[in-house]
Amino acid sequence: MKKTIQTTILLIAVMAAFCACNRNRQMWKPAQVSIGVEPNDDAPVNAGNAASINFGQDKTLTVAHGQSIAYLKFFIPGFSRIDSAVLRIQTKEVVSPGPLSVYPVLFHEWDESTITWDQRPEIASTPLFTLAIDDPYKLYEIDLTDYVAQKSAKGDYYISLCFTAEQQDTELSFASVEDYDNLKPRFMVSGLTLQQTVPPACAPPSFTHPGILITKEQIDFVREKISLDASPWREAFAAARSSENAQSNYRPTPMDTLTFSGYYGYSKSRGYIELARDARAAFSNAQLWVLTDSSRFAEKAIEILNAWSETNKALTGGNAKLSGATACIQFCNAAELLKYSNSGWQPAEQENFAHWLRSVLWPLLRDFVPAYNGNWDALIGQGLISMGIYLDDALIFDHAVHYYLHGVGNGRMSYYVRPDGTTQETLRDQGHEQMGIGALAGFAETAWNQGLDLYSAESNRLLQGIEGTAKRVVETNCLRLPIWESMFNHYHQRLDLDMPCTEKVLNASGYRPEGYGEYRGFSTLFFYGLAKNPEIGRK
Repeated sequence: MKKTIQTTILLIAVMAAFCACNRNRQMWKPAQVSIGVEPNDDAPVNAGNAASINFGQDKTLTVAHGQSIAYLKFFIPGFSRIDSAVLRIQTKEVVSPGPLSVYPVLFHEWDESTITWDQRPEIASTPLFTLAIDDPYKLYEIDLTDYVAQKSAKGDYYISLCFTAEQQDTELSFASVEDYDNLKPRFMVSGLTLQQTVPPACAPPSFTHPGILITKEQIDFVREKISLDASPWREAFAAARSSENAQSNYRPTPMDTLTFSGYYGYSKSRGYIELARDARAAFSNAQLWVLTDSSRFAEKAIEILNAWSETNKALTGGNAKLSGATACIQFCNAAELLKYSNSGWQPAEQENFAHWLRSVLWPLLRDFVPAYNGNWDALIGQGLISMGIYLDDALIFDHAVHYYLHGVGNGRMSYYVRPDGTTQETLRDQGHEQMGIGALAGFAETAWNQGLDLYSAESNRLLQGIEGTAKRVVETNCLRLPIWESMFNHYHQRLDLDMPCTEKVLNASGYRPEGYGEYRGFSTLFFYGLAKNPEIGRK
């Protein structure tokens, strides 16, 4: 009897905490942040015989007196106050040293894929800054704090600049954003994040569980197909079971503090490789648990979640938000499957995990990174909506949805995906473009499972981006990320809309079954053929 009373008191306390959390819709205060922002667009333009030629994909920005000038455009939203904005550029060649002048461009509606000398945008009559360039492969800093802060205060987040050499015979070059072998142009910006406003309520009155990427109906459907030894589930299931992340001898490697420094090939990290591997293993094992009822899979997923929630205290460094978001998607999906099944995951362990989400990942992710390439915010958004559902937290859910539809950064769906089917990262590469599209679609699939249709936003804008990206992936023969099965399932199988380019991706020889992806889990295994079953779909 005493144990029953204690259990009842604990349940009342948990419910009271849940209700208080959902009543309290007060937003947090702005935080001090420092970030590095690369150009959205940059290109040299050349006079003379090349005046009508576009050089937007060049890895070098050449500036030569009377012959070549360089344009750079940055997008720096997400600040309520800017304290410092310093542009760093690294020279490559200095053929003839001399002063470099930096002018503001009078409008930002230019694109690196079309700009030429003949069609270059007008610049101001007075430079913002002039500096002497004398050495190759040297890092130079240009302090533009006042200019950037003034524009930001007016709600103008585009910083469009032109670099010119006004002294006779001056000729030099520096790395463009396409150059991964040298330090790219980068605005180092510090200040306060935006004061977030209370988002409109759009969460359901009560969340469906399990209901992040995988629902009970999906689980039952896939289990039936496996029992019938049907293809392609048979092959997908075999591949999942043989995954290195799903073996009984797998051991998690959590760390107290994760660190990351540098950029691209110049980076050093501690703990992030381990985090990524353990997140994959947790979700892999949780998926196999709900399909097999084999306790070893449940025990392994629980071991991983407990290890990180008991050990980790902080994710730090330049890649913290991206890596944290990707892990958050997988950890929350794994936890959702374990919590809402007879997995043996104890209530105290679940509480530890929830505390870790709220104390480590939520403060890390909640302000997004509006000025970065859009795949970052797309992944953060999918991580946050997954967290909101797992925690039964309507505020987190609403905050994520509001950013998807109305955010200020590149990861807002209608900013990332353009009406013509290109994306904010099309000119960057198709690998990052798949990341952005895949995460936005993963977000929409998660919302769909809670009764909210984000797929149709802006007249199915996301579909245009999916098909456009698929076309470019096929044309460039880019490595395919395992994101395509679920997107095809929604628009083609559920809605009967044509997706010829996505079909080409999926029907490539030897591609199916689509394997494990950080934004989906085992893709073909859980998303192939779903909408053909009338019992599975949006409620």
